[in-house]
Amino acid sequence: MESYPLVSVVVPCYNHETYIEACLESVANSDYNNIELVFIDDGSSDNSYNKAYEWLRLNGHLFSSYHIEKQQNQGICKTLNKLVANASGEYIIPLASDDMVTPTGVRLRVEALIQNPQWLAVFADAMSIDEQGSIVERNIETSHYGCNKQMLAHIKYIASELILCWGIPGPVFCARSQAYVEIGLYNEEIFFEDRDYYLRIASVGKLGYIPDEVAFYRIHTSNTCRTSDNTIKMIQNYTYALESNLKFFTGLNKKFLQLEYFLSKYQLKCSVTNSFLDKCIFLAMKASFKCCKHLNRLRFYAGA
Repeated sequence: MESYPLVSVVVPCYNHETYIEACLESVANSDYNNIELVFIDDGSSDNSYNKAYEWLRLNGHLFSSYHIEKQQNQGICKTLNKLVANASGEYIIPLASDDMVTPTGVRLRVEALIQNPQWLAVFADAMSIDEQGSIVERNIETSHYGCNKQMLAHIKYIASELILCWGIPGPVFCARSQAYVEIGLYNEEIFFEDRDYYLRIASVGKLGYIPDEVAFYRIHTSNTCRTSDNTIKMIQNYTYALESNLKFFTGLNKKFLQLEYFLSKYQLKCSVTNSFLDKCIFLAMKASFKCCKHLNRLRFYAGA
């Protein structure tokens, strides 16, 4: 690239003292030479903030600029919105403090957005690593989570594929700062931000996908989304995100989203009532949803 527009890598941190230095080092080792690092510790009870502060004190010169602060716990969406507000870059990459970027991960996403000016945001693939940083799976393509890469790369099918086969790894997103003006900030009423935000951008046809591995997604027992205490909260979050996005879609995509919304509602109901009838309805809807997924694939390949 002849010129390097400023990229803000925004890092929300919560109790990741074991991983935070590796996270920051990965950004510093990027082959992209104009990065602003914006870091907020969201009320960690461990030594995350002190470790990050000391690392940046010694290595902050590796970035074009950096900002670090700590706050009382606000949750991921409020923290991300504050990070975005503090970001100066033309492009913004959210990066959880237990994950890492690959050396080319920033550049590849920025290049994709430059080459596709119609996109407000892009997402890619990641490799999975364990607590020690060893690669668990060499090539975690989004197909690993049930997505079809060819359909994600097709503007007509990307939204339906995200609706029917959600499971995108966390640290693969990059947005123009303009996205947060046109689409808005993250919804602070929900527990996890990513699916809601992907759907909002996909609904206006401005989300792109590239198949490159741009990050390392860390799997460990304390992942927020993997703790048993958050299971019900996650289902509630998905249900709310699906319902709030219904108004943005039309046609088949809206039908797919409606079906998943009711499926999620019954899953939540079953987890509370343990009713045999509700379980039967849930299983029937789950089968219907699976059929929609296969029919959508057939529709894609028939038209390909």
